[in-house]
Amino acid sequence: MPKVSVYVPVYNTEAFLPRALDSLIHQTLSNIEIIVVNDGSPGNCLEIVEAYQKKDPRIKLLSIPNNLGTYTATINGMLTCSGQYITRLDSDDTLELNALELAYASVVSNDADVCYYGSNWIYSDKERGKKMIPYAGEGVFSQEEALRLLLTFNKREKSVLYGVWGFLIKKDIVSQSLSDLPKLRLLMAEDFLQHITFLLHIKKAVMIPNRLYNYHLNFGITSKKTLKQWLFSAKDIHTSLKHSRRIFSSHIRKRSLRYQFEKLCFMEYLFLVKKLFRILKK
Repeated sequence: MPKVSVYVPVYNTEAFLPRALDSLIHQTLSNIEIIVVNDGSPGNCLEIVEAYQKKDPRIKLLSIPNNLGTYTATINGMLTCSGQYITRLDSDDTLELNALELAYASVVSNDADVCYYGSNWIYSDKERGKKMIPYAGEGVFSQEEALRLLLTFNKREKSVLYGVWGFLIKKDIVSQSLSDLPKLRLLMAEDFLQHITFLLHIKKAVMIPNRLYNYHLNFGITSKKTLKQWLFSAKDIHTSLKHSRRIFSSHIRKRSLRYQFEKLCFMEYLFLVKKLFRILKK
């Protein structure tokens, strides 16, 4: 059994995919498997993966004929993983070469269910920006403490990012969580739905201060959206929050946590309304 499985959802990122795969095949932790999920991507992503498979037998390809969206692609990737722990790498991002070794050592030595690590915000291949958020830092946290860090996400405070990258988690926890997740087509906000569901099944989290995930900014799909695109995004965010609320409520009874969850939902809806108004004014 591999110590770590990394799943890489791929759609239309052929310009950056080799860089992502290079950061995985050269990891200092060698006992890993790499699951590439080609979600009906156009271009030559498939050919790139097949070429890398010839160089490294640890790479496995899961090819989806028709584009099913990020949510379904990531779930299919997680289901295919056979490692003791799993993590995600987006196909236009990279990991530091010692990322998996450090995260695995920490999660095992602390007998934790999940290990969080920091990130670099990279503007170009030659320039590294500041950390994306004032990362929660270092230490061992209970489930409740980890949930509060996620629910109080704020770029100006210590917190945990919504995304499903930036942490290494037990495969058993993910397997338990998947039964809670509905079958949906989501292109956005799938990460919060999955992340909150994972945390509902953990008992202990460890966080290390190392910045191991490289989030490449302004690469891949553009963040500039038309009104129609934002309406689709708003629909996805609403769907994600609706199902997150249902799952969260079925597991958590503590009032203070439920209040934090509802406050987060309110802030997300407020953000959407403000964004849509700004687009309409243009």
